[in-house]
Formats: sequence, C-alpha cells, structure tokens
Amino acid sequence: IDMSSIENWEPISQILEEEVFEGNNHTIKGLKIDFVLPADDESVQIEHLGFIRTNNGTISNLTMGEGRIDIELQRRDLYSWGISAAGIVAINYGTIFNCKNEVDVIEVLFDPSFTTVSVSGIAGQTFQGIVENCINYGDIQGSFSVNGICGSYFCDDGFIVRGCSNYGTLTFVNNLSQNGEGVSGISSCLNNKIRIENCINYGFIDGRKVSWAGGISSSVEGLVDNCTNEGRITSTEWNGIIGGIGGIAGRIEENGTISNCTNKGEIETSAYLVGGIVGDVNTKSYNYVNNVNSGTINGEIGNNENAKGLIY
Repeated sequence: IDMSSIENWEPISQILEEEVFEGNNHTIKGLKIDFVLPADDESVQIEHLGFIRTNNGTISNLTMGEGRIDIELQRRDLYSWGISAAGIVAINYGTIFNCKNEVDVIEVLFDPSFTTVSVSGIAGQTFQGIVENCINYGDIQGSFSVNGICGSYFCDDGFIVRGCSNYGTLTFVNNLSQNGEGVSGISSCLNNKIRIENCINYGFIDGRKVSWAGGISSSVEGLVDNCTNEGRITSTEWNGIIGGIGGIAGRIEENGTISNCTNKGEIETSAYLVGGIVGDVNTKSYNYVNNVNSGTINGEIGNNENAKGLIY
C-alpha cells in the first residue's frame, strides 16, 4: 500500500481495547508527517505522531515501509507530557506483535530548551502491555528520549518488551546542560515493573552529549535479561563528565537487574562513567548476574574489570 500521495498524514485516532488492527503482513509505505511547533503561534499545540496515535488494543503483523516523520520545535513549552512519535504508534497501552518499522523519525530543536520528547521506532511511549517480535530499521533522532523500539519515560505501570531488534541509527541532538533522559537501543526501563527480554541491538548509537546511553537501555530500574548489543556506541564529553555509557545500559538504578546479557559492540567515548555492560552504577543495591563483556572500550578488549563503570 503506497500512501506517499498524502502530504501530511493525520494519524488514526486510536485502536480500542477490544479491537485488533491486523496488518496481515502487508507493507504500508510512504508515510509523511511534518509537524512544526511555531514560536509565534501558541494556537498550535503539541501532538502525538505516528501511523496510529493511540493503541489500547492489539496491532499485529504490520510493516511500515520507508517514510518520514519530521518534528520541528521552535518554542519552549514542553515541560510536561511533550511529544511522542514513532512509525507504528505514538502512545501504546496494549499489545504490538510482529511489526516492523522503516520510517525515519527526526526531531530538530530550533529553540534549545529542556523538552520531554520521546521518539522511537515502534512506539513513542509505552505505558503498559507487551511489545513483542518487533524490528526497527528506521533512523531515530531526538533531544530527550531516543529509542529503537519504544520509550517509557512517563510509565507508571509495567510492560514487557520481548524478542525485539533494532537496526536503525539512533542520534541524540540536545546540547544543553539538562541533556535528556537518554538513548536506548531497545527501550528505556524507568520503572521496576518493566521487563526487557531476549532483545538485540545492531544499530549505531550516536550519543554526542547525551546523559545516558545503552545498547539496550539508557537506564535500568526493572529487568533486562538475555539481551545482546552488537552496535557501536559513541559519545562526547559534557562539562568534564557524562551520565553513563554502557554496552547494555547507561546506568542501573536501585533494585534494577541486568542478567545473562552480552555486549559485543565497540564503545568510543571520553565519558568518565563507562562500562562494557553498564556505565553508571549509582546504587549498591542492584542485581548483576552472568553477563559477558566481549566488546571494546576505546580499543581496550572487554573484560570483567571494565564491564561496570563507577560504583558509588
């Protein structure tokens, strides 16, 4: 299905709780969304952007082919919910199964400010439910939360990300001292009820001046189990220190768990908090079990000693 003749797609409003959006393994290509939040027109309010705006039911067996979502932010009023955007669905409360995304999601910040914009390949923000067997090939660029599969910054409940892969390039573009939640090859894990299982990242993570970046998750408060990173991760320094860079996770929080994970990717960074598995360990109460660090950090072969960054 070719939708390239539609210049600026208005997302399908929602999939209801009992509904199933069955893609039947079809491909929809040519999605185009161009959203501008102008500096001089406050009548234009924030939007949640994707092929579908909100999923409360099930989306299955759908491929979004090549397309592009452009987001231009020209004013400073995104302190609360902000914008969520992804190729498949902007906001997810339900199930997403066996879906693929090739849509690029590109945020440009014209008036730098602290924003809460979550851009992802499959689901911009996931609040609960399951995202399973999904693949992202699209390039994702943003200034706050950048994720290969889905974001979780505002999540109060738990959800599961299982059997998902990212091949897209993930780029962080905010140069502020308040420099964002982070970049996750798969999904942020900012809740102790969130589980990320059996996932793999192959994509390049260009962290630049990001706070936290991880091949699987920027930050782990829940569980990351049996996941692998093979993607290259780079970042530059910000004011002499950076939040944390890791092959699996940028940081691990209190009672967070990283288990049975492997990093095979290269990490190139001037960050102080860096580890082959996790960069920033800001708690003594965490679970770290049976992980393998076989990638490199600035050319140094991975081992148990450089698997974890600073512990404090």
